[in-house]
Amino acid sequence: MRSPSIHEPSLPAGSVGRQTGLGRIGRASIAPEMSATGTMRRGKLPPHLFRMSISKAGHGEHDAETGLNLNKKLSLGHLGPDDMDDDADIWSGSTDELSLYSMGSYSSVYVPRTFQLFAEYHGHSFPVRVLSHGSVADAIQSIMIDLCHYLETSGSNISESISISDQNKAQFRLCKLERYSPGVRTWMDPAHVLGTYDFMSGDEVRLKHVEDIERTCVIVPPSSVRHTLEYGFDAVVKDVVAKLREEHVGNKEEKYGLYYPRYGIWLEDGKTLFSYDLQPEHHLELRALANQFLLRIYLPQFDQKIALKALPNLRTSDVIAMIHYQLSNRKLTLSGRGRYNLFLPSQNLWLKESATLEDYKTIATEDVQYKLQYELVLVTLQVPTLEKTPPLRLLIDSTTTVETLIQSVGLRNPGHLDGGYCIYSPAGDRLNEKELVWTAAKDLTDADSLQYRAVPHRVNLSNTFDRNVRIDVDIDFALALERSVKFMCRRFGVDRSLLKAVWTETGSVLDLGLSLDAQSVFAGTKLVLDISPPVTVRSRNPTDATDDSVPIWEESDSPDNLQLTKDNQGVLVVASGTLNKLVERLTDEMGEGTSQYLDYVKTFLLTYQSFTTGSVLLRKLMERYHAPRDRKPTWASYDHFRLTIQLRVCNVLLQWVKRHPSDFVSQKDKEVHPFWHTAMEFVETVLAWDHANMARQIRRNLVKIKDRSHPGLVKHHIIKSSPKFGEHERTGGVWRYGSEEIARQLTILEHGYFADILPSELLNQSWSKGDASEKAPNIIKLTRRFNAVACWCAKVWIFSFATTCVYPFANPHRRALFFMIISILTVHP
Repeated sequence: MRSPSIHEPSLPAGSVGRQTGLGRIGRASIAPEMSATGTMRRGKLPPHLFRMSISKAGHGEHDAETGLNLNKKLSLGHLGPDDMDDDADIWSGSTDELSLYSMGSYSSVYVPRTFQLFAEYHGHSFPVRVLSHGSVADAIQSIMIDLCHYLETSGSNISESISISDQNKAQFRLCKLERYSPGVRTWMDPAHVLGTYDFMSGDEVRLKHVEDIERTCVIVPPSSVRHTLEYGFDAVVKDVVAKLREEHVGNKEEKYGLYYPRYGIWLEDGKTLFSYDLQPEHHLELRALANQFLLRIYLPQFDQKIALKALPNLRTSDVIAMIHYQLSNRKLTLSGRGRYNLFLPSQNLWLKESATLEDYKTIATEDVQYKLQYELVLVTLQVPTLEKTPPLRLLIDSTTTVETLIQSVGLRNPGHLDGGYCIYSPAGDRLNEKELVWTAAKDLTDADSLQYRAVPHRVNLSNTFDRNVRIDVDIDFALALERSVKFMCRRFGVDRSLLKAVWTETGSVLDLGLSLDAQSVFAGTKLVLDISPPVTVRSRNPTDATDDSVPIWEESDSPDNLQLTKDNQGVLVVASGTLNKLVERLTDEMGEGTSQYLDYVKTFLLTYQSFTTGSVLLRKLMERYHAPRDRKPTWASYDHFRLTIQLRVCNVLLQWVKRHPSDFVSQKDKEVHPFWHTAMEFVETVLAWDHANMARQIRRNLVKIKDRSHPGLVKHHIIKSSPKFGEHERTGGVWRYGSEEIARQLTILEHGYFADILPSELLNQSWSKGDASEKAPNIIKLTRRFNAVACWCAKVWIFSFATTCVYPFANPHRRALFFMIISILTVHP
């Protein structure tokens, strides 16, 4: 057997050359080769540059509000599908070619796409794999084969397997459970292609026979008696409602409806009961609709309004279930770890979940807000004997103060002087007792917790190196002394490894493993740090410009390491330098406040990725932060120098996380880089002790980067555009629209590619390098998109132009397409 070639793509058994709605898969197309910049090259194309691909309808670049689905099959809709000849698929403009030309890797063999689904039949659940381009009937047959095999291998009744295989396969139907509409089934036409439905791997499907009978329970409020309801495949909701009303209510003229409390949805009269995933353990409710009204709900988190059909006797919990169903339909996710509830603004009142709507007189005449009522916060107890206790989980509202939270915890330290405790944020700053906890909770991630620890007290510090220096610092007497000595050493500009011991002024050596409380040390005590003399490190230079192994404080001040030049105004500016010297300049103690310094910081953070990485830059900033004592001769000059350098480092970090948040996020998987965790650890273990206010600001931005709420990471605003679909979405083709609308939709789609490009991708022509997929992924996507559209237009143009020129009156449809392309190209904004 010959291996498949580009002219004879290998197709799975049972597939055909042309599939409705999925483009051409039985023929290959030869497209002009495009260069990286979109220019066309001449010559015969090698076969490995081509790949037969198929796009699943409904999973292309389509949004109901933003644009057409250009991954669906395009046809000459204006001309009518019946007017197309047998060769129409060669030039009809299928955007499967858009996928063909824009793939990252190419192959001459078509690889069919498959879905891994979970099927269910009469309580039996099993995994199945189906082809996207096959028909629904083919999928049913494949699922039935897998079902029989599953029943035989799982030890189930063999007779059940035989009865399934003997039944008429044409009587089986397949439905999928909607991901964003819980409790709703979508029944698929056996003649349709499976890929035309919105499938993703992992979706659930139900296999049903048209003669199946399902059962559920119905109650008629206010009674709680359950009535069994049996219904068939074709049972319509309105007919079932009429039957139930006659049996359980009487011949009342009042209108009734079926309500599904589990998902908070009303069953539509015109649909069948099989259109809903009704479970026997979850009942339906038959409710009178005479007093039905529209309940207006405002969602402050999304700044959106929704309207719900409600009844006076519905409970608040029922309305909340309806709201969550609507949020799922709109693909909206509520943030926060707390509890949401309904709020009446006119009465400043939260609704009780067990109450009915008729208990609130104004609920039908005003907008009800659905917002966070209680926020869940975690509180870690840094109390002796309780440090291993799991964090407390407390619910707070918008009026809870820090003082109230401390009273709620209610713990005291009997060994402490006054037993006082306070609340600290993860960034290390102490929360004021009158401050609202609700405000502080906005800066917490799901894994963060507030810290409940003793009120710090002051001690007087000195050391054996600067014997005449004494400074006052506040430390936590309830913590092990080991956790505080790093902060003490940084204060004196020495490394922790140089500390030999800590003793009191009376000569008592303190145990670093115990707290000051445990060692009967009182506030105001004078402590002495026994420090070994610092060893002067010999200055050295990096081996080359890319060498980052030399610590920043050990590189010599050679003129070759930093070169300056004059700008147009005659001011000295940095021309080049080693990484250490560039970072030194970035945190120079004499720089802040001048326009040259501010310009240098902006330029550095914008371009550093052309010569180093984010993780290396963070390491250098951390090295720079720990200013050594031997840099200044006197303590006073050093203390000012240390404070200035540390504040410069904090400011650079703050500008980095505020203005360049994408540097901390991987462009491949959209997860934070590993050095994000390094930065967070540095903030919480170092900056939180030294500069709590700066630490809080930096940490707030890091949290927003991780949860994707940072303003710099929010997806660009899509230009809203709602094309008017003249026919059903699955059969409509792009040529059914005017040239101006097609041009507009193409512009909208490509605007998304363009807006995703990051400034760092434009450095050093990174899109033309071997690692372009890592350093300029969005430019590569835009280039491929441009090439795809160019090749698609070229193909349509060539075939229509050739026919028009050789046989100008032979095919009016191709001639119309030729002029349509010209019309699209000449559209002006």
